[in-house]
Amino acid sequence: MVKIDFLKKKKVFVKNNRQPNPNIYWMIIFYVGFFLTLTVLIFSFFLFIRINKEEELPPLKENKQLEKISKTRIDKTLAVLTK
Repeated sequence: MVKIDFLKKKKVFVKNNRQPNPNIYWMIIFYVGFFLTLTVLIFSFFLFIRINKEEELPPLKENKQLEKISKTRIDKTLAVLTK
C-alpha cells in the first residue's frame, strides 16, 4: 500500500520563549565594553600627541641667587668668616 501524506499536518514544536535570552545581554555588554575601550584608547592617543607637542618651559636662570646677592657682600662675609 502507498501512503499519501498530502493531507497530514506536520507537528511543529515551538518553544514558548517568555524568558529573556542571556546571550543577547552578554553581546550587548561585550560590544559596549569594546566600544568604551576603543574610545579610551583613541582619546589617550590624541591626549598624548597634544601633550607631546607642547613647548617646554623656558630654561630657568641658574644664577638667580647670585643676582640677588652682590659680590661685595659675599666678600665681606667670607672675610669675617676667615678671621
